[in-house]
Amino acid sequence: MTPLVLELLVLVLCLSSIHCGVYNIVDFGAIASDESYLAAIANSNAINAAFKAATAKANTLNREKRWGAVLEFSDASYSQKQISNHTSELLFYNDDATVLIPENMIFTLGWTVLTGFNNVRLQIEGTLHVSRNATLWEQAPRGNFGVLHFENCHGITIQGKTQTFTKESPLPTTPIDFIGDGYDWWVSVIVGKYDHRPHMFYMNTCTSMMIHSLYVTNAPMFHFLTSDGKDFYFKNIVIFVDTVGQHRLMLDRYEDS
Repeated sequence: MTPLVLELLVLVLCLSSIHCGVYNIVDFGAIASDESYLAAIANSNAINAAFKAATAKANTLNREKRWGAVLEFSDASYSQKQISNHTSELLFYNDDATVLIPENMIFTLGWTVLTGFNNVRLQIEGTLHVSRNATLWEQAPRGNFGVLHFENCHGITIQGKTQTFTKESPLPTTPIDFIGDGYDWWVSVIVGKYDHRPHMFYMNTCTSMMIHSLYVTNAPMFHFLTSDGKDFYFKNIVIFVDTVGQHRLMLDRYEDS
């Protein structure tokens, strides 16, 4: 096979998928619409594997240049520069370093530790959901830990989807990015059980992190927590806590059981 034919074959293969350099977690074994223990483990492993593959394609980190670009963008309005068109200029990632949570799918997660990754974008087009399986969280350490738990990561971008709303509700009509489903956790702490709740996003010893365009709900503990890091940029984040709705969900679950 000639080099030209091989190049054309690679191009066709790239075009047949979402596009080259996008690492869909389903391709790494993620299981949608399944709240079981095994599915949560599979989904955590799939995200880790996708991050490893994306990191191998990522740009070399230049923290000073990138953080300067972030601050410049922070001063620009959405009418001047749409974030979706401008993030590549921030050099936090390139097109060959995107981990994709695919649209119209819900993935249950347990403790997902992401260690030592650089310059990768996590694009949430579908929905992540915190597992309610207590056994999963027994494996996590005492103290702070997260469902998405970043350790010693640099230049990571976490990006949600564009949401649409109506005047009647603070909830979007489009799928939520990350669902905490925290009511059972809150009650367990109130009645005096050991407080071992996960944060939804926990970032320890991380730098140059950009988090934007996310809608997150009802965290078991904190929605976002950072520790011993620097240069974090948050923009267009919605945190919604619905105690009445969460209580109703809990009652419905116990009535069905």
